[in-house]
Amino acid sequence: MATATIATITPSSTATHPRPSPPPHPILILSPPACLGHDIPGHFERPARVTSILDALQHHTPPPSLPPSSASPPLLPPSAFLLSNEDSPLATREQLGRFHTQKHIDSLFSLFARSKAAAAAAENGGKEEDEDGGKKGGKEGGRARRASDRVRLKNYNKNGIIEIDGDTSVCPGTEEAALRAAGAACRGVDEVLGGRAQTVFCVVRPPGHHATPDRAMGFCFFNNVGVAAMHARAEFGINRVAILDPGMMVRGGREGGREGGSAGFLFFE
Repeated sequence: MATATIATITPSSTATHPRPSPPPHPILILSPPACLGHDIPGHFERPARVTSILDALQHHTPPPSLPPSSASPPLLPPSAFLLSNEDSPLATREQLGRFHTQKHIDSLFSLFARSKAAAAAAENGGKEEDEDGGKKGGKEGGRARRASDRVRLKNYNKNGIIEIDGDTSVCPGTEEAALRAAGAACRGVDEVLGGRAQTVFCVVRPPGHHATPDRAMGFCFFNNVGVAAMHARAEFGINRVAILDPGMMVRGGREGGREGGSAGFLFFE
């Protein structure tokens, strides 16, 4: 799935505990444009997954097979949509590190840099620049690349696409897309637990539910919901989190967050 929903349930009002005032936004939609930049040609996990969802949310157009319904939800106001990159800050290493190992984070950042360098090299004659701005080519460049590889590069082409496994590849736009996807989930936690929204719907990609603390796989690099759950624990003292994954694949990735493990987490599949 390319989405994540963060929500709270307020208790029923009582004489001693009146219901708090409703937040100004019953629902917010977070979807940074950078998520479209992760684009692997021919892969079915593609940018259209996001754009089609946003189009449906903004227009509420029912499928042709379904008749119009008077019970259809009202059109969301423009203020409910936070669709700029600035609305979804890049996830920080601290946020990522609450769920993922430092080795995993470093490996991915190295891979992101390699992808960008490969694409740039294709534009300047096929030679890769080293950290000092010099050119690497021939045997020296080959040795340097092999020495810096932390994963097996099965595919390394002029578009900067590096294949981690048969399902998971990196391109030059993957870094910002992945960081803003995880960052959007953390921003959603902030909005809900800060009382500014009742529910936040993050329409983001690449997805994250397959990513484990130390491995990227199954289209996923950072575990967006896992990072967000650990953010709620660290920043707001939330000890109990319920995670629902309709895809029935959640536990493989999210069950092993580094700080505190899965204690206090309830998984619905």
